Amino acid sequence: MAIGIELNTQDASQNTTTGFASKTDFDRDFSLEIAELEIVLETKCDTDLGFEAALRSALGASGNSYLFPFPANNFHKKASHVAAVRIDALDEATIAYAYECEEGGQRAFRLATAETLPEDLLVFAANYAALIVTLRPMVKAPSRGLIH
Repeated sequence: MAIGIELNTQDASQNTTTGFASKTDFDRDFSLEIAELEIVLETKCDTDLGFEAALRSALGASGNSYLFPFPANNFHKKASHVAAVRIDALDEATIAYAYECEEGGQRAFRLATAETLPEDLLVFAANYAALIVTLRPMVKAPSRGLIH
């Protein structure tokens, strides 16, 4: 079966799969949702949970979604772990990257939002998310999928 998916890596607003990566979604103010996720992430820093478990727990508590892990050495900030996440507000969503870093000798979780991300990382995550959302109904998800 052939699937017609058109992804534009130069401009996230040109994706035709789901409309997920439209410019209006990224221009919307997600400040309350971002602040809520940052607060929940702060509470996870002091736990013994690994990065992914702590992040998934924070995302679940704040009603957001884990998308995929991202190589920390390709991230624009110094980080030991990085993951793309989807921040939801009603029927709109935006992309952010959560990352683990060290600040003053302490473990810290931070969020790089659409406003602070380099365009190539934002476009990559938006295209990846659009592809996953498009393909999800066609593939039976394993017990531990990329998006939940």
